[in-house]
Amino acid sequence: MSERRFGRPSVKVGVARVNLLPPEIAEGKRALRLRGQMVLLAATAVVVAVAATGLTAFVAAAAQARLLAAQDETIQILQEQGEFVEARTLAQRVDTVKAAQLTGTLTEIEMQKLIRAVDATVPGGVLVLSFAIDSGSPIEEFPLPTSPLERPRIATLTLTAAVPNLDTIEQWTVGLKGLDGFADIFVTTASRDEVTGGYEVTMTLNLNSDVYRGRFLPADETDAANDETDGTDGTVGPTPLPTAPTETTAPEEGVEG
Repeated sequence: MSERRFGRPSVKVGVARVNLLPPEIAEGKRALRLRGQMVLLAATAVVVAVAATGLTAFVAAAAQARLLAAQDETIQILQEQGEFVEARTLAQRVDTVKAAQLTGTLTEIEMQKLIRAVDATVPGGVLVLSFAIDSGSPIEEFPLPTSPLERPRIATLTLTAAVPNLDTIEQWTVGLKGLDGFADIFVTTASRDEVTGGYEVTMTLNLNSDVYRGRFLPADETDAANDETDGTDGTVGPTPLPTAPTETTAPEEGVEG
């Protein structure tokens, strides 16, 4: 059963308090507390500012120390490099001389060896009347072939000779085809001497880059050049020969091969 209470509700009676202090005293206390809070806030701000300033000064000092260390290292490296200036300069001069030697002798042909090789192919009874060679230079390339029948060349050898018969011309051209650096050969003119029955012929012998001397080429490039070919299959077509006399000339004196 629920308990019921009858009559008036009970009321707790407290102790009555009356603030008899003047309002100015309470306001003074509140102002004092506010000033304390402001002082604490200002002190905190000062501490934070001092800490930030100290941290900034520390970071700047560390950066300055790293900069000075890097400058000292740079000065030391420059001093060490200065000790090898002469050696480096000498090495540069050697490289310059090597480059000049390579460029200056890039189109060099060993003429004595070539002349001896050509002289060895001259058949008996042949009289060489003239001998001329035309080649390029380090600053001027040799003219390109003007005919599709001509193969790439770097020099041209022009021979004029008195031969006893056409068979001798054929024999000579076969011998010239075996020369190192042979590109192709053409009989440009042939005239029959009605008195002697012989012929005066002019032959053009084209040479490829195999005749280059290559004195100052690096060893690896020299080996590669020896392994290269002129891009042909090694076969040589027949040399055109005259089938009929074109003009009559008198034999000239010269050196017999």
